[in-house]
Formats: sequence, structure tokens, C-alpha cells
Amino acid sequence: MLWANLYGDIDRWKTNPAREVYTNERLSAMAIITPERELEESLVTKLRDLKYEYRSDIRDRANLEANFREKFEALNRVNLTDGEFQRLLDEIVKPDVYEAARSL
Repeated sequence: MLWANLYGDIDRWKTNPAREVYTNERLSAMAIITPERELEESLVTKLRDLKYEYRSDIRDRANLEANFREKFEALNRVNLTDGEFQRLLDEIVKPDVYEAARSL
């Protein structure tokens, strides 16, 4: 539906003399889209090529946090209580990714 509107906009661009700089080829290129699913698959493929492991079992925040906790405890050779882990999350999860990276 969005692209139907774009095609309508293209017709307006074609008939507007002030917009003659837009060639048919350029207007056609504007109408080409890549579905979100293809973009996601492309990203996953590129990450796999970089030796990242795809984890299909991590589908939500709870699974992500459980995986993080497992890896954090293993790498640091500690066993955190639920309260300690929650304090860790509160410390590192911030709305600003740059601030979070600085604390890590």
C-alpha cells in the first residue's frame, strides 16, 4: 500500500516541471525495496561469516538475559544471586548505548 502511494507520487513528480531532474531510471530506483525479512537474513549471514553464532533459542529479552547471565558467570567464575544479577543489569542497561559502553 505504501508503494502504491509512492507510484502516485512518482506520477506527480513526472508531471511537475520543477521536478524534471528526476529521470525515469531514478524514479524506478526509488520504487525498489528490499523486504525486511531479506535484510534480516542478510545480516545474519554476514554475522555468521564473521564467525558469530546464530542462536535461534534467544527470541526475547528473558532468554537474552538468561544467556548473558550464564556467559557472565562462566567468564568471571562467579555465581550471582538474583539480586546481584539485577543490580548488574541496572548498572549496565542504559538508554544511551554510549554511556553503557563506557561503564563496561
